[in-house]
Amino acid sequence: MDKLDWHDLRPIILLDIDGVINMFGRLGPTQQRIPPGIPVQYPPQIHASIARLAKLGQLIWCSTWLQLANFGLHSDLGLPELPLIEPLAENPKAILWKLNSVAKHLAEWQKPIIWIEDGFRPQVHSWAQQRSQQGRFTQLIDVRETGLIPQVVDQLEQTLARFAA
Repeated sequence: MDKLDWHDLRPIILLDIDGVINMFGRLGPTQQRIPPGIPVQYPPQIHASIARLAKLGQLIWCSTWLQLANFGLHSDLGLPELPLIEPLAENPKAILWKLNSVAKHLAEWQKPIIWIEDGFRPQVHSWAQQRSQQGRFTQLIDVRETGLIPQVVDQLEQTLARFAA
C-alpha cells in the first residue's frame, strides 16, 4: 500500500466511496461530474465531514473506484492522493476482495481501524470481532441508509477520543 505512513500512529480509516461519499441516484436528479466524467452526488456537508475525518486518522480508499479515487474525487473533496486498498494479485475478482486485502495489508497494524462502508458481509464482522478480541480496536460503520453525514463523524470523534493521549 503506497502512500501509507506507517509511522503515523493515528487510527486508520478505511473509506468506501459509492454509498458513503457518492450517493448517486439517491439524492434526486441534481448531480455533478468529476474527471473523467463520473457523475457524483454528495450527502449534505460532505466536505466538512471529510475534513473532520482526515483530522481523526489516516484515510485510505477502500472502494471499487480503485485508482479513479485519486484521479478527480480526492481533489474535489479537498484531499491529497490517498493510499488505497487494491485487490490482491492472487485473487482479484473474489467477492471478498476488500476484506482479503485489508486483512493482508493491515495484519500487523496494532492501532484502531475504522471501516466506513455501505454494508458489510458476515465475514467482515467476524474479522473485526477477531481483531478486537486481540486488543486491536476495530469498528465497522455501516452508512447505507444515510451516507457519510456529520452525525456519523460526531459519533466517531466521541469513540476515538478515548484513544487520544
